[in-house]
Amino acid sequence: YFNGKIDEVKIWNYALSGGEIENQYISSSLDEMYKTHMNYFMSTDAVSVYGLPLSAYKVGERAKYGYSNPTEWGYLLQAYVSASERGIISKNDAVKKIDTSLNTIGSLQNDPNQNYKKLFYPYYKVTEAASPGKDVFPYHDSDTNISSIDNGLFYMSLLITEGWARDIGNTEIENKVKAIKDNMNFNIFLFDSGGNKYLAHTINADTNILGSSKWDVYADEGGLMAFIAYTSNSVSLNEYKTLINSQMRTSAIWNGHLVKEGAWFNSMFTWGVRPIAGYKVAGTSYSKDSFVPAVKAHQDFGNSLSVSYPGFSDAMSQGLVGYYVPPNLAGTIPSSAPNSITPHAFFMPFAVSEDLDKTTKDNLINYIQKLKADSAGYYYDKNNNPGYAYGFVVCASPYENQAGYQGCNSTNGKLIFETLSQGYIVLSLNDYLQRLDGKKDFYGFATSVPGYQSKYSDSISFLYP
Repeated sequence: YFNGKIDEVKIWNYALSGGEIENQYISSSLDEMYKTHMNYFMSTDAVSVYGLPLSAYKVGERAKYGYSNPTEWGYLLQAYVSASERGIISKNDAVKKIDTSLNTIGSLQNDPNQNYKKLFYPYYKVTEAASPGKDVFPYHDSDTNISSIDNGLFYMSLLITEGWARDIGNTEIENKVKAIKDNMNFNIFLFDSGGNKYLAHTINADTNILGSSKWDVYADEGGLMAFIAYTSNSVSLNEYKTLINSQMRTSAIWNGHLVKEGAWFNSMFTWGVRPIAGYKVAGTSYSKDSFVPAVKAHQDFGNSLSVSYPGFSDAMSQGLVGYYVPPNLAGTIPSSAPNSITPHAFFMPFAVSEDLDKTTKDNLINYIQKLKADSAGYYYDKNNNPGYAYGFVVCASPYENQAGYQGCNSTNGKLIFETLSQGYIVLSLNDYLQRLDGKKDFYGFATSVPGYQSKYSDSISFLYP
């Protein structure tokens, strides 16, 4: 006990001494954090009455992030699937929640003013602009640059939801999902350049012109986006192979850490999101040779910068995109730490927990526990704030016990819970906990969809013959 409270960090360190205590304590603690973060997806703070999530919930200012992105819709659906599988809600309750979301999304896809060739705009307003942020039926905002990867990740969430619906024998949900999913075609992003094929990042809904950026790095979203195009029958197998061959798959090395297929900026988000999308990672070559070495490099790089928490991620959380972490293909090594880190970066590697060595896993767990107990106050549960017991806020200081830390952006403040970061935590832990319990992970549900297993096999055998 410390000041009348159990000192969780000391208990945790004791548990790390090994054996059965470690397995029981670690899994139960991560399960408890999983349940706490899942509160977010069950709340009316974060999810509108029309079944779409807010991009983020700022305590006391619900209207501030009252818009929603297609990738977030998919993570919400997967959260419902996960909550049902892990006994947080009943299957009937999950079906009702998923049905509400699908009805709204289907309405948007059938309204020619709210979609572009059956694909979705990047942002939809889901609350009124003024406080207190009353729910409104979604409508897209002025950004007309249709994102391939935002729609692509949503497509994979739909596929996983379809597999789950098939497993539980709910043909109504299965058919609703298929009606949306099967209308999504990514061929409109395909183009030729210099004898190579690429998928563009965006296409403009007003001009029908492709954006200048393209998916040309495999370890970034490029490899996954190519697979999504193949899985959705938007490209042929030969076109998929050509897309992959047009992408950079070069190794990168830093301080003895060799990553076989390096990312351009930072691989924690881009590799970690793959298992969430139902693409099997654990036990594969690209987990052991690329993602796991990258996780180790993150920890080593944090030590070189003398930070307390090396939670580096290139996700779009509160504008933190583009922080280089070695080894990277750009060859860039920052000499200083970022102003903020993201707690979700410590959870995403658990989706490949089987491939992590004990030291790396122990380090991740210690970072999580220290951050949870940090005096700056980044973690909220039923014990310290039942009003918004949603786990970790989106950003934290890289240094321990920084009482003056004001969040990713001091103007926006600290008490912000973000749908993407919550999804990364909950869905990564889902895969870890499900496999630990001998149950289906997201890849398992994806393989319940006819044809998916063969598509995945085509991909893996081509990438790693």
